[in-house]
Amino acid sequence: MNLLDYDVATFGNHEFNYGLSYLDEAINDANFPYVNANVYKKDKDNNPKNDKNKYTPYKIVTKKVKDINGKEKAVKIGYIGFALRKSWIGIKRI
Repeated sequence: MNLLDYDVATFGNHEFNYGLSYLDEAINDANFPYVNANVYKKDKDNNPKNDKNKYTPYKIVTKKVKDINGKEKAVKIGYIGFALRKSWIGIKRI
């Protein structure tokens, strides 16, 4: 994925197969950020209102594109990621 020059990536269900320590180590080698908006740090207080995201929930990237007339323009693209519930059951508060 580094060779493909990804802007951003997110997690699929199999990224959670070996636990979060393994996942964190695996994404350390990425030259791009990972985003996820629904996996949280373990805070042990059973109050979901004060949960903190374990990963960056979103990223906005400015890209240069050419319009139909060939004129270069800057556009902002937002990326957000969500893990399927069955992927992280039991590890939601990490």
